[in-house]
Amino acid sequence: MKSTIGIVLVALFLGFVAGAVWAALQARPMNVALSSPGFSGPEAAAQVSQAAKRPKAQLDETVYEFGSMEQGTSLAHVFVVHNLGDSPLHIEVGSTTCKCTVGGLSTHEVAVGGQGEVTLEWTAKTSPGPFRHGATLLTNDPLQPRIELQVEGTVVESTSVVPSEFYFGKVRAGETRQEELYLLAFLQDEIEIKSHHFSDPEIAQQIDVKFEPSVTSDLPRPAARAGVKIEATLHAGRTLGPIHSWLTVETNLENARKLDIPLVANVIGDMSIFGPGWNAKQGMLRLGQVRSEEGSETRLIIAIRGAHAETTKLTIASVRPTELHARLGPSRKMSAQLVHVPLIVEIPAGTRPMIRRSERFGEAAEIVISTTHPDTAQLKLQVEFAVFK
Repeated sequence: MKSTIGIVLVALFLGFVAGAVWAALQARPMNVALSSPGFSGPEAAAQVSQAAKRPKAQLDETVYEFGSMEQGTSLAHVFVVHNLGDSPLHIEVGSTTCKCTVGGLSTHEVAVGGQGEVTLEWTAKTSPGPFRHGATLLTNDPLQPRIELQVEGTVVESTSVVPSEFYFGKVRAGETRQEELYLLAFLQDEIEIKSHHFSDPEIAQQIDVKFEPSVTSDLPRPAARAGVKIEATLHAGRTLGPIHSWLTVETNLENARKLDIPLVANVIGDMSIFGPGWNAKQGMLRLGQVRSEEGSETRLIIAIRGAHAETTKLTIASVRPTELHARLGPSRKMSAQLVHVPLIVEIPAGTRPMIRRSERFGEAAEIVISTTHPDTAQLKLQVEFAVFK
């Protein structure tokens, strides 16, 4: 028993001695290094100081405001990176947003006290409105390993018409209606109206137009730099039906020398139309697609109301194209102040293939009906159809 205890004590003592020797050996190189020739106290301090040096990145700005940019244009900005540290600054471009590109990196290493340049380019391919895009700059500055660079601004159209058209809605024959809109410029400080004219001389006799320069505080869009208010006054004539015309305005605007502004109205009176395919709001009869070998026939009703209902006579004045046929049926008295007159619109079987779509301001098919009503000279209908084999 005593011999066993002695063996354990000897083993513990030997283990302690071995640990001490091992610790001494581990510490010996550092002690030797610090006390060896060529590495005296001041030199050791210099090396420690050198190890503490680091680069320090500093930028004059990380966000740049482009301001207003017209759609489709490109702009670039140079961000300057300074190295205010004690060792060279390494810079690389990391990720960029999907619509921002890096136009150039002047250097990948900025010397102490020096500077480098990062160019960001952006093309305004988005819809009008604010934007903010950029790129990530990677550095070896331990305190700023990632620096976000951004460009921002607002994408604009060089010009805009607000609202986009003169829409008078339903106007009774003989009634006067006024609408207004604004012509806006986003890149120029002045708008000059050089001339204007209407696409339809007949409509020109019913509409008066006035142009009035507006102060920017009155404009519907704050980003606009100049604006002109355009007032149009419609004096509805004796022709019932839709008005689809253009007001053409010539200006000094570099990207909008000539602007075509739609004018839309529907003149109503004591006569109205109803039936399949008829759109009263647009004054449009939609016949849809028609097979040439089958043709089509649509029956509408023209309702005449008021004191002149019984005495008013209707006749077909014109139909275009000639492939489209229209005829009136016998009138039917519904009451003392209401008469119905059938209108039959036909695309005969065997009609050649053609398309007459409802291009709002294009060459649409049309039926014109003359009347003897004292307040209504004509009734106009536009017709949309497509004939195919």
